[in-house]
Amino acid sequence: MKSSIFVLGFILLFFGINNSWAEVIHLKDGKKIKGKVVERGPTYTMIERNGEVKRYENNELERIDMIDDGFYENTTSIDASQFKDITEKKVNLIIHLMQVDGTRTMLENDFQEIINNAPQENQEQLKDVFNIDDVFTVIIPIFDRYYTEDELIQMVQFFESKAGNKFINAKNEILKEIINASAQHFRKKMNL
Repeated sequence: MKSSIFVLGFILLFFGINNSWAEVIHLKDGKKIKGKVVERGPTYTMIERNGEVKRYENNELERIDMIDDGFYENTTSIDASQFKDITEKKVNLIIHLMQVDGTRTMLENDFQEIINNAPQENQEQLKDVFNIDDVFTVIIPIFDRYYTEDELIQMVQFFESKAGNKFINAKNEILKEIINASAQHFRKKMNL
């Protein structure tokens, strides 16, 4: 469980922007394109529109605006109205982030492991105690205090991008290597 909290903190340190939903792309020549950014490189942006992908040089782009089209639909049993000082949109965005960044899956797996390792007679009670949606109701206000809606959108965009998926899939192996390399480094420094 402690490792899960560490992993969550580690994940939240690494954010980027790589749009993957409907956007309005503003070109410097005044044109506007409604499409979907499918890839961003250091000098170019690939935009999908009507099933076709076109490359634009970044120096042609003025800005890219996100279109609010409901991509962060609440698929949990959490009632967004219980958070009096947080908009429904932001609650749903936080829930969506925790789904796409792997937090939900990680916590569910950790909770299931705890339940499976508990004595049989305690397992039903632990299922109620380790209810993921209940835990989210505690986490949502924390995310609300630290992140704006725009920052949450950017985080979701990253985790739904190719780079974000790669990060999520590689993070456990990377953490193992970091821990092993650090341990070897310290042993070497201490002449052990």
